[in-house]
This record gives sequence, structure tokens and C-alpha cells, in this order.
Amino acid sequence: MKRLEKPEILFIVLTAVLFVVGRIGVLIWQEQNGILVAGKILISIEIILFAVLFYLQKKTSFGMFIMITVILYCLADAIINIYFPAAMALFAVGHIVFLIGSLRSNRHLKLWQILICAVLAVIILVGLIIFRARVPKALVVPIVCYMLLLFAAMLSSFNKGRLLSIGYILFTISDAMLAVKTAFPKTNAYMSHIVLAVYYVAVILITLRIQRES
Repeated sequence: MKRLEKPEILFIVLTAVLFVVGRIGVLIWQEQNGILVAGKILISIEIILFAVLFYLQKKTSFGMFIMITVILYCLADAIINIYFPAAMALFAVGHIVFLIGSLRSNRHLKLWQILICAVLAVIILVGLIIFRARVPKALVVPIVCYMLLLFAAMLSSFNKGRLLSIGYILFTISDAMLAVKTAFPKTNAYMSHIVLAVYYVAVILITLRIQRES
């Protein structure tokens, strides 16, 4: 894997700083939902700006698809605490955009890559069955559709290098953790911080792939 360039290091450091500052703000003003939303909007804007910057430096076809995907993910994250259904819709559209872009790849999947997706899919589907009583019936079909899109995106990411592969595996893990936290609201108070940390690492890796396009 190539060494990190200065813009990439700046991107990682700035994202990490904004995340930590935002989390500190949430811990200090726990009852103020506006602090949480403002922090997410700020970090989303920062990631979008770097995604656009990385794309303008390379201007590759697949890089454009990743940039659009990242923008949709960031918009979804910015509004997820305001209107959850719209955020999920944006995440789903982001997965679709990534799938369209990755269909151009001719590289073949390896057995271990397919197995990783299969194992994660089985774990989450089993979890959905076990905890179905906690899932509103109206959300079962949208959740299953969303999961299928996410797994398809993760599977296709294995055609496009290590950064995207790890990024989408972490994205899936983050979503699984979020599902557990939603089903069990009384989970550890720090669970939300862990979920977001894993999610932002995933988005950082996906965004960095734009810079690595050639």
C-alpha cells in the first residue's frame, strides 16, 4: 500500500479532531441534541470537501462514483438524528451509486471475500430473526432491502482494492452495532461513540480510495 500523502494525512487528522471535539461536546451537553447535529454537519462538510478535492486531483470515472457515494453518506449522517427514514434512504442510494460504479470492474472475487460477506449476512439476518419482536413490522422489508444493498456494495468493493474492502467491512460492522444499540437502548452509554468511530473510519478509507485512483 502506498505511503500517505500530505493531503491524506491532513484529511485523517482533521476528521479525527472534529470527531473528538464533537464527541466531547456531546458528553458535556448530553441533553442538547443540537450539539450532536451540529457536530455531524461540520464533520460531514469537511469530508465532502476533501472528497471533492481528491476527485478534482484525479478526475477518474470510478473516483467520481466514490465521491458521489461519500457525499450521499455524509448527507445521510448529517440528518440521521433529524429524520431517520430520509437518512436511510440516502445511505441506500449511496450504496446503489457505488454498485453502479463498481460494475465496471473485471476483477474476479476470491472465495474468502465471498465467505466474509456470507458470514456477516448470516449473523445480521439471524439477529434480525431473533430480535424481530423489537423491529416494527413496517420496517422489516425496508431493513432487509437496505441490508441486501449494503452487502452487495461490500461484495463489489472487494474488486477495488484493500481500502474499499476494509472500509465497507467496517461500514457493515458499524450498521450491525447500530442495530444492536437501537434494539437495546439500555446498552453501554459509550456504544454510540464506538459506532460512530467505526463508521467514520470506514468513510475515511472509502474517501481515501478516490485519491488512490489512477
